[in-house]
Amino acid sequence: MEELCRVTCPDCKDICCRRSWVWADFKDLLFFHLADIAVPDRQLLSQQGDDCRYGSAEGCCLERVQRPFVCTWYVCPDQSEHLRQTPAKMLCVSSSLQEIKALRNEMEATFIRALV
Repeated sequence: MEELCRVTCPDCKDICCRRSWVWADFKDLLFFHLADIAVPDRQLLSQQGDDCRYGSAEGCCLERVQRPFVCTWYVCPDQSEHLRQTPAKMLCVSSSLQEIKALRNEMEATFIRALV
């Protein structure tokens, strides 16, 4: 994802982080806690329509692992076009994201079962 963002994001005129309604959800917070990752000081947005507070001219100020997963799983049209040029990379990215989504669901379900 870092490579994909390096190729597509610097020249982007429709920056996802500036127009999306994103936040750290329960699974993100659970992951941060279990992996002993510092939780960002505040949610990414105060209200819908705001720009992400962690965005800058150089990109996101958060390390990739500190970002809500929604910031990683979304592949914009320019990134999709770039990936279509290398089908093996496209398959790798797609299958990796699907696996991460499944593991996040399993993490949440396991945590909730442990509470009951």
